[in-house]
Amino acid sequence: MMGRVSVFRDQSGRARFGFEPENRLNFTLRTLEAAQAWPIEAEQKAQKKPAGLISTNDFELYQLTGHFSETSKRSQVTYLFRKGRPTIALRDREEGSYWLCALCLHPIGYYGNTWAGVMCPTDEVIAHLLMMRGSEEKYWANANQHPIDHPAAGI
Repeated sequence: MMGRVSVFRDQSGRARFGFEPENRLNFTLRTLEAAQAWPIEAEQKAQKKPAGLISTNDFELYQLTGHFSETSKRSQVTYLFRKGRPTIALRDREEGSYWLCALCLHPIGYYGNTWAGVMCPTDEVIAHLLMMRGSEEKYWANANQHPIDHPAAGI
């Protein structure tokens, strides 16, 4: 079980510890709290931008589900861009898809232990897409790479 261990001194000076299990529900609840900082107008404006960056079908899929994918011509890695969650990197093989990791990157800043960045969610999706297209190497170097089974991956 993953979690956070805190060590502290009580009023009598004795060392104590606490354990807070980390799970997807905690990430979800903290993300909902952080979302109060996003102006809805910023997200509404941002949601129009992907129309010029991705195909019509992918744009409609994003509007419906908050997800779309794109395969890099350079690396053949497929990226599943997700609104409000890390981007999933996977590679197709004959026996099926192999999930590499979840790429978590907030270009300006983020709220700790959440999936929330300080930019509205669609602006972050656009940033991930453009960084992947511009330089996959730098994208991977700057992103936190969460194992798929870790709560921070958002699966």
